[in-house]
Amino acid sequence: MSLAHGLIGKQSVVMAADSYGHSNDPGGMYGYHFSKLMLVNQDRWILGIAGSDSSRSIPEELQRKQFTFDGQIDDAVLRYSKEIFSIRVERSYRGDCYFLLAAFDNGVPCFYEWHLLDSGSGQLSRRLSVQIAAIGARYHGALYFSHAYHRPDMGDEELALLAHFCVSEAANHDPRIGRPIDVGIVRSDGARLLAPEEIAAVEAASLEVASEIRGVFNGHVLKLPRL
Repeated sequence: MSLAHGLIGKQSVVMAADSYGHSNDPGGMYGYHFSKLMLVNQDRWILGIAGSDSSRSIPEELQRKQFTFDGQIDDAVLRYSKEIFSIRVERSYRGDCYFLLAAFDNGVPCFYEWHLLDSGSGQLSRRLSVQIAAIGARYHGALYFSHAYHRPDMGDEELALLAHFCVSEAANHDPRIGRPIDVGIVRSDGARLLAPEEIAAVEAASLEVASEIRGVFNGHVLKLPRL
């Protein structure tokens, strides 16, 4: 399992995701680095992934075909998701796969979501009418902070901090989620992943926020009235 978490702001979409993968054998479980964010469609979109490692292998295979998905955004993302489905079937990939895509539609930021399951069920891309989205451990309590403190007018830095903080807090408590946390930004002129020095700055700010929250509870003196 993984956690990819996206937030829409005034002029951008920010997505944060953990980068922990694991494999099992009869002797135990082994962890490895596994990035969950990808720049796709000629660096126009960001794709967040969750589930098995097939969720990255399939879009990587599609990337190597160097297709471009132009035209009306709903149709373009639908064609993209159909290609993902097609590769899975043709190559007999296994493992449940979940996808969250961030893009722009005529200057308006938006999310799309779809999934493919080993059970044989699946869903092609659908546009989400939300400003907060997540896949993987999407019901983790740490995402409360986004629902409580997200604002539609947030800028890139604010969105990056809030998204990173939520995924980081989830990683503190859920062994399926692990650091480091990657962050990507989609704007109307394209998408990019934050550089290591930028991630370091966001992580430092995220740790500071966590420390301040702990300080409020640890330092607050509550005096209950006598009953």
